[in-house]
Amino acid sequence: MSPVQRVLDALAACDCKPKRNGRGWDFRCPAHEDHTPSAHLEEGDDGRALVHCQAGCPCEEIVARVGLKMTDLFVAATKAERIVKTYDYTDENGDVLFQVVRFDPKDFRQRRPDGAGGWVWNMANARRVLYRLPDLVEAVRQDETIYVVEGEKDADAINAIEGSGFIATTNAGGAGKWRPEYSETLRGARVVIVADKDEPGRKHALDVRHHLQGIAASVGVVEARIGKDGFDHLKGGHTLDEFVPYGTPAPSMPAIVPVNLYDESIKPTKPKFAVKNLLREKGLAVMWATPGGRKTHTAMTLCHEMLVDTGCGRLFGHPDLWIEKRWKRALVIACEESAGELREIGEKCLKGLGKAKLDGELLYLFAASAENRITTDDLPAIIESTGPYDAVILDSLTGLRPKEVNGQRVKWDLDNDAGNELHLMLRGLAEKHELLFVILHHSGKDGTSYRGGVDLWASTDTIFSLSDDDGLVKVGPEKVRGARKPSPFTLEPTWHADGSFTLTYVGTATSKVLSPTARATVAWFKGKGEATQAEAKAANLGAPTTIVDSIKAAVAAGLLKDTGRKVNGSPLYVSVSEGVGDEPDTKEPEK
Repeated sequence: MSPVQRVLDALAACDCKPKRNGRGWDFRCPAHEDHTPSAHLEEGDDGRALVHCQAGCPCEEIVARVGLKMTDLFVAATKAERIVKTYDYTDENGDVLFQVVRFDPKDFRQRRPDGAGGWVWNMANARRVLYRLPDLVEAVRQDETIYVVEGEKDADAINAIEGSGFIATTNAGGAGKWRPEYSETLRGARVVIVADKDEPGRKHALDVRHHLQGIAASVGVVEARIGKDGFDHLKGGHTLDEFVPYGTPAPSMPAIVPVNLYDESIKPTKPKFAVKNLLREKGLAVMWATPGGRKTHTAMTLCHEMLVDTGCGRLFGHPDLWIEKRWKRALVIACEESAGELREIGEKCLKGLGKAKLDGELLYLFAASAENRITTDDLPAIIESTGPYDAVILDSLTGLRPKEVNGQRVKWDLDNDAGNELHLMLRGLAEKHELLFVILHHSGKDGTSYRGGVDLWASTDTIFSLSDDDGLVKVGPEKVRGARKPSPFTLEPTWHADGSFTLTYVGTATSKVLSPTARATVAWFKGKGEATQAEAKAANLGAPTTIVDSIKAAVAAGLLKDTGRKVNGSPLYVSVSEGVGDEPDTKEPEK
């Protein structure tokens, strides 16, 4: 089968409606919501399939969405491929749903029955199940131990042990391909996960364990005593009960010996900043807010500015906050807003940045789900199994479910022993995985400081506050370790008529920053050219006393000029502002 025909079959199976057009075919792109065909397929001079989307969707994503790999776009190598093994994945009754096929030279592909005795080389609409599903169902019913391994060869090696009373399974596609429905198959089961002894294998094992927690009756993770995987372990003559528990500590702790600070092996280093003068590349940052301080909107704007290349290079447009290293991947662990709510805010931020999509990747976890609530104890496993990340945003710190100490649930006090352990854990994770934790936090009862005290201060690299100032957001940097902290400054949140949202630097806290009403007043005067104070009051721009104060502020800022004349007893002013047009709405639209 030619690469083009292979792609055409996959597109048709996914209802992408390929239609002949000249030398190629137009089709609906599966990587974005495409109502009119915007993608095109042609055959290259060397026989390869050429795929292109006018909307800019990556070829890799289009190919993956229809169940193919990039290698499927090319003509097979000169050496003919030979099928050496097939692994049947069946439903509960033993009927084949799909196969994993192993080739020589070594390669794996998946295919499904076409209903006419043949095969279709994609997984479109195929039900995904675990390997040896009928045996799994019976093993769960009989309360037998189930081994989850990486790869069908490893599973078959365990299943070949006669009289063991155990069953082994795996998921198609290998590491990183676990699906929620697989966990449901193992509900109530006693599960042992055999991790391959490499980074992807261990991440996969921890991810499977995370998904099975609260579903399986018990979950353990082990590794081969010798070799890389379960197959090597058994081939080396070891038994199932000789697997080594994952994370087994060394028999003895190495001696702790201090080093000479001026030894030649120690080189002077300076802290690296992702945002100059504000956020480090790795460490802990706390952003705390009073009510109305726009904590979530500020955090989402920060994420989107760090994950897209706008060409500006300055966070919020602040003249001193240069973005020195953008993020490629960030995770939001939310305790308040749902995924849909953050998506709505995020899309408005993206539009405000003039972007259709992120250049990086922003992931989301809801920590407060009643079914699968995330605890602080889960953080290491989550980051280990789903990373790497440049940044992890915790929204908010007090919203995370407390850990248990000696079997007792404790209430977070950020200065008690449990709070100290949390600070140390987060800093350890930041160092180990070279990431930045951005911790969203609430103010104390008096609204003048964050909850917690000296311990939180000592463990963090950056602390800054957010507070409401007549519709503006006042930012108060309190600590930046290793840099001179910026002066307090002001951001203006704006919901524009086109549905976009921006959060923009409008000056330092000591500069003359106009309120939204004053800015609207300046814009109104610009449209008039000149007008009296009485006319401005009658225009319903705000309360009469507010308009008087706004005019005074605009005159002080040099945007209006008092002519010294009066019309019908009211002072006459003339606009001298430049570039101030109709101001967008600075109030959040009602939902």
